[in-house]
Amino acid sequence: MKQHVNTYGGMNKDASYDSISSNLYIHAQNIRITTRKGESMGAFTNIKGNEEAFVLSPVGSTNPEIIGYTTIRNRIILFVADDNDADGWIYEVRYDEATRVILPGYPVLLYTGALAFSKANPIKATGRYESDCTQRVYWTDYNNYLRSLNISDPNVLTYPLDQIDIFPNIEYVQPYLTGIAGGGALLSGEYQAAYRLTTTDGKESLISPPSNLIHITSNSETLLQSAQYNGELVAGVNTGKSISITIDTSNYGEYDKIELVMVYHSTLLGSPVVKTIEKQEINNQAEVTFLYTGTEDSAVTIELDTYTIKTNPFKTCKTLAQKDNSLVIANIKGSSISAQDLLPDDETFDAKALRYLPSSTSSSPSGAYNTELNRDAHWDPDWHTDKQYKFQENSLRLGGNGPNISYTFHLEPFTVDGTNSPGFANVAPVPDAAHDLQDGDPYNYNSTYPNMASPFISGLLRGYKRGETYRFGIIFYTTKGEATFVEYIGDIKFPDISEQDSVVNNSTYKYFPTSTGVGGDTTAYAMGIQFTLNFLSCPSLLSQIESYQIVRVKREQEDTRRACSGIMKNFWTAPVGSTLASTYDLRINSSELVLHLMPYNPNGIGSTTGADIGSNSYNGEFENISTALVYAKASANYEVKGEAVAFYSPEISHNYNNVRISGSNLSANPSLLMTGVYHTTNGKVIIGGVQDLSGVSLAPNCIDYRTTLRSTYPVSFNSVENIKKWDFVQMSVMDHSTTYEDSDATTPIISGFTNTNPITLQTTFHLRNYYAIDDFPDTNASLNDPQPGALGTSPEFFKGGSALIGKIGTILIDPLDPPTAVGGGATDWFNNTNIDVLNQSTLNPDSALEAITTPILDLVLPKDEVYGGYTTTALEANVFIPASPVIDKTELNPRVYGGDIFLNMFTLQLSTLEYLNTDFFANTNRDYTKEQSETQILVTESLINLDLATGSNIKTNVSFTVGAENRTILRQETGNSNVGVTPYGKSEIMYKYLDVYSRENSDLVFITQSENATNCTVDDIKAYLSNVKKNGEAIDSWAQFPLNDNYDVDDYGPINEIVNWKDRVYFIQDTAFGAYSINRSAITTTTDGVPTELGSGVGFSKHQYYSKENGSIHQWAIKTTERGIYIFDAIHRKIHMLAGGINTLSEVKGMHSWIGELPDAVFLRKENGGDNPILDSGVTIGRNIIDDEVVFTFLSSDEKYSLVLDEGAQQFCAIDTTTPRIYIENGDIIMSPSETSKLENATTLYTHGLGDWGKFYGNVEESSLTFVVNPNADINKLLRTFEFNSIVRDNNKVIDRAQTITAFRIQTEYQDTGKIPFSSGRIKRRFDKWRVKIPRDIITPAKNQRLRSTHFIVSLYFDNTANKELIMNRVISHYDVQMF
Repeated sequence: MKQHVNTYGGMNKDASYDSISSNLYIHAQNIRITTRKGESMGAFTNIKGNEEAFVLSPVGSTNPEIIGYTTIRNRIILFVADDNDADGWIYEVRYDEATRVILPGYPVLLYTGALAFSKANPIKATGRYESDCTQRVYWTDYNNYLRSLNISDPNVLTYPLDQIDIFPNIEYVQPYLTGIAGGGALLSGEYQAAYRLTTTDGKESLISPPSNLIHITSNSETLLQSAQYNGELVAGVNTGKSISITIDTSNYGEYDKIELVMVYHSTLLGSPVVKTIEKQEINNQAEVTFLYTGTEDSAVTIELDTYTIKTNPFKTCKTLAQKDNSLVIANIKGSSISAQDLLPDDETFDAKALRYLPSSTSSSPSGAYNTELNRDAHWDPDWHTDKQYKFQENSLRLGGNGPNISYTFHLEPFTVDGTNSPGFANVAPVPDAAHDLQDGDPYNYNSTYPNMASPFISGLLRGYKRGETYRFGIIFYTTKGEATFVEYIGDIKFPDISEQDSVVNNSTYKYFPTSTGVGGDTTAYAMGIQFTLNFLSCPSLLSQIESYQIVRVKREQEDTRRACSGIMKNFWTAPVGSTLASTYDLRINSSELVLHLMPYNPNGIGSTTGADIGSNSYNGEFENISTALVYAKASANYEVKGEAVAFYSPEISHNYNNVRISGSNLSANPSLLMTGVYHTTNGKVIIGGVQDLSGVSLAPNCIDYRTTLRSTYPVSFNSVENIKKWDFVQMSVMDHSTTYEDSDATTPIISGFTNTNPITLQTTFHLRNYYAIDDFPDTNASLNDPQPGALGTSPEFFKGGSALIGKIGTILIDPLDPPTAVGGGATDWFNNTNIDVLNQSTLNPDSALEAITTPILDLVLPKDEVYGGYTTTALEANVFIPASPVIDKTELNPRVYGGDIFLNMFTLQLSTLEYLNTDFFANTNRDYTKEQSETQILVTESLINLDLATGSNIKTNVSFTVGAENRTILRQETGNSNVGVTPYGKSEIMYKYLDVYSRENSDLVFITQSENATNCTVDDIKAYLSNVKKNGEAIDSWAQFPLNDNYDVDDYGPINEIVNWKDRVYFIQDTAFGAYSINRSAITTTTDGVPTELGSGVGFSKHQYYSKENGSIHQWAIKTTERGIYIFDAIHRKIHMLAGGINTLSEVKGMHSWIGELPDAVFLRKENGGDNPILDSGVTIGRNIIDDEVVFTFLSSDEKYSLVLDEGAQQFCAIDTTTPRIYIENGDIIMSPSETSKLENATTLYTHGLGDWGKFYGNVEESSLTFVVNPNADINKLLRTFEFNSIVRDNNKVIDRAQTITAFRIQTEYQDTGKIPFSSGRIKRRFDKWRVKIPRDIITPAKNQRLRSTHFIVSLYFDNTANKELIMNRVISHYDVQMF
């Protein structure tokens, strides 16, 4: 007989039976081919079973299951879910590292609550030991937020649920200013306050939206007169001030600390400086107050994005790993959300609010864009009648309404002037007083001024331009403090002064005055909007949000239809004359056809009707702006040219927002619109003697005309008569170096004037921005031949203030739709016979008011489209900024300001002397002896906070010294080189303004959701890197992910897993795997020639692929060991090992065919129901360090297999009967839960490698091995017998020489012995060997045949019932060659 020897080098299921090597076998179960101690190298043994370790019985659970775990040193943390998908339990287990026995008292429940753990979402976790007091676990289930827990905190069970999330919940409140004092070093500019919260666990919330803007200047807010209070000339001046910021913390009892964040603005548009200032403990306080001085050593500058972005960088991730004391996460789910995303399918939220025709159900055809009304087409009669979509539905109430949001308009009163003195605006600080904007926030003056000089008010009541259109939306803040996309409300045109509502407002009138004057007080009315919210169609939204914020699109120049507001003055035909009495010549290009401005007080001039105008008439009053008006004089008639106007505005005087440019560049077809009138009060006063707040007296012969325009009245508004276009307009600047000759050089000839004067009959004139009138009594006098006389009868020639000057006319062609004709007005000027001034109480025409009212004008820039247009694309391109503060969801009727318009008293110097020319002004022998200037103070809307304007003007008591005389009247707009600066003076420039005081609350920006958005928030090839952790840190760095520390790999499918192997983080995609370069810079080359980066770079730098064909679609089918990374590739049905190179083990080690025949459920993607071992679908991998094995467990609902890899031999060695859904490992210990528990509503865990031999989860399982006897594979053989050495011993190593294998079986292609038990007598010991006598074939028992074949399949069995170890050495088979 010949013999054949079989040994146990590994399992191979790919080789044919005729060719398989004798050192391989074709199947094994519950055996291993090497042992820890090496006693049976070259043999196989049965394996130890597992021993019950502990039972988990979560209270109230139904079929609990461990869905994930992590470890911290010898602590094992278990995550448990049950069938309800609502709750969750976290347990800790500790064990004796020598015996692997669970310590008494464990497991311990660490945390439980509504964690929403689910068996459908297994957990990936990692742990970090920082100190005895801080040991954190971090986990993700790719559904809930990424979470963490300090399991060493003795109070961990009491943690609020929302603070377990890596990004804690926050319910924003509005920080508010409560005090301004000295004792600090704050720089001049604008400030805002914000805050963030810190949990006991070291997590930080997002930074809150900021407070209102707070202006800071050196002046004290306790000065008795606001006229003494001014802004700074430059930003960055040390003001010596500090501010107190108070934050309501009544809802923050669960938080540990609150940190103040301050934002400093030094420019109008530039980026601010953002600093964290200090932290305070909350300690259940109802509010916390911070004192910010600007000198805090604890202040730290932070990135702007950290402050501005109101969404967390992500919600959750699929996988995570540690690297260089940072946490790497990958396959991101974001949290960009719309309101609809927060709602169930049967609920909706629609923010759009429509406007309707009066008492109608007909809404604007353009919807919430309301282009018909917002076109602002005052020149079009049809617009006034057919396009007035400005009411709520079926109502005469101005506003709009929609399913969830409606609005009306609101006026908030505040005092802008408390004095009767003309030419001054002055109020004193008031005791504690407040504004109620119905948004839940306290707004108290705290004994400062009630006007825009107050830092408490300037950022609070900044309103909206009357008549202008603003684009509004709303955002919601979720429980995490994340902002939703903007929900568009509408393009809302605010009422003009003269528009009438159906109810009275806070002015006590139905129109919308800018101000009213009663007694010594002038009250201004900031224009706001009051929204009303309801959630009837979306009640679920309230459980998803904490607050909301009204937002708007910033009104840029291209969006502006109403550029500025102001007043006008008219030109008239004061005779110039050709006779030159001195060296000057007031003709232009030898032409006497020059129009000059009508001075303030043309004493002694009577009208052609014989009425004397007298001292109560001045240029700009409604009765004096008509071309039909002719004033009689002995020398000539003075005809007012109503078409020739000078327009004054704060923006023009201050050269703000590029208004001071040539008229042709303003826009196409600029116009002037009369929106109302000022009732002239506190004016027409000629002041000599005491003239200013400091008590400085004017010199003799000095006259300073001062008037105050403070009460606004309506006019008949819906009329084409109210608007006139500029036929020609240009900028004329009052500059100290500009003389009348300079003005002449740029003054064009303007034709087309209406001829009503039978004497002059001219229709073409030059315009000069000078006020002029000859002396009255002389018959032949002219401006070029003045006749000086006594004070009050002298000629007047004064330089006009900076203004837009030109000719206006009626509009006959629609400027937005040429050449469409429109009706046009009756005259080219504002004619008081066509425009009625209305009584403010009765709203009826009142002709008696015309003589004492001044038109209020808006510079209108007609535009067909604003804010980019009226399409979804335009809306998606818009950037919205905050309009309201953050408002609690329970406050449903907020009054919203946060606009771009200040309401102030404007100090306008209309005229000053031509003092550089001695013919006009000298100490002696001057031709024009009337030393006169004119100043008007008017309440006006402006982009400028005029209470913070500074410069050489009346308000700041700056005067001009000539010799020994102090002369206020000589102030110039620029170049006051001889100014004697009083304590209140700021500069030599009259209109000086630090534009940062006009900064808008525009750091935070929001957008609408794209119409084409897929609502997909998954970024599955992106990874983020946390900040670097330092043990013992107060703030958990692994809960902080800088927005820029993210990285995308190439798209070879989603990143399904990342692992750290040998200090590199590897990513596995569907069809590729590679490694990130994190904190690496230098490059080296490994032994296999693959370049690898090393060094000390920071963050992500690049990535490197090791394969672009092989990867894994399964997260749980990847395992790292010291030897490499094991990957199950379901697409190619292979097992790979990455260790410097790629080794496809399943192919080279003979398991490819077996893997290919696994159940289909094993290969499914997650989205198709796969990759979830907890639900018996997919693959899970375990690592047995003691026995140096890796176990691949393949799961389906019907079939389960565990394929064991001997790592040392790099051979697959068995297919075990233990098929757990999860392996729980830490060092030498490996555990798994049983599929069935001893107790109801409990799960039992077992420790592998302990307990009885072959006993798993309480059941004894058989061990077996099958090999092939195939010598001379092409020759038939007759198998006679086989023999082997074996040892059977108990746990004390006592050998039982009477025991060996418990059964065997031999098969050929057509023969089978069946399973022959040891008791059959076929297995007998002979000397030191066991010999098996081969039985006959049982398939054809009648033939009683011996086994003949080219190969024989031999199976050996050990039933493990005796709880003993089997060591099986090689098998020697004896055969005869059969010849046929």
